Amino acid sequence: MNNKNKSDFRETTTGNSANIRQTLIYMREYGTNSLTIYNDCCRWFDWDINQSYNFGRQGVPLYAKSASVEGYSPWFISHSNLTSTKVGNWSNEFVDDYIYEAWDIADERMWNDKTTRIVFAKIGTKYLFYGIYDFEEIQHKENGKYIRVYKRSHKIYPV
Repeated sequence: MNNKNKSDFRETTTGNSANIRQTLIYMREYGTNSLTIYNDCCRWFDWDINQSYNFGRQGVPLYAKSASVEGYSPWFISHSNLTSTKVGNWSNEFVDDYIYEAWDIADERMWNDKTTRIVFAKIGTKYLFYGIYDFEEIQHKENGKYIRVYKRSHKIYPV
């Protein structure tokens, strides 16, 4: 990691320079590549490195189920209303403290994953930390879409 990226993190020590604790902070930029950011978080927070294959390339989910030590799921959202883009059969919309994940066609992922999310959102070319989001509900809309609703519970990680 270069020195510029190091300044993106607040560091505190407990009297031992080897004991540095990183903190992700709301709306801070952490880089342009989801794989690099995920691997850094694996080192800093002991996330599951075996799930790094989910990041860094087109066509991969940019999501690692229950990969943090708390059982939270890191989620890098590259397409949303923040980028005015949509991909596949779903879309993501940020509104205040909520994320609305709308599915045109629901599959097993829609129903089988209600984990708390550690969210990074892409704005321009950079990923910003958006916070910790808890699953709230699944809504079924008249237009046939299903929407998973998440509400932000924290603006820093770890909490």
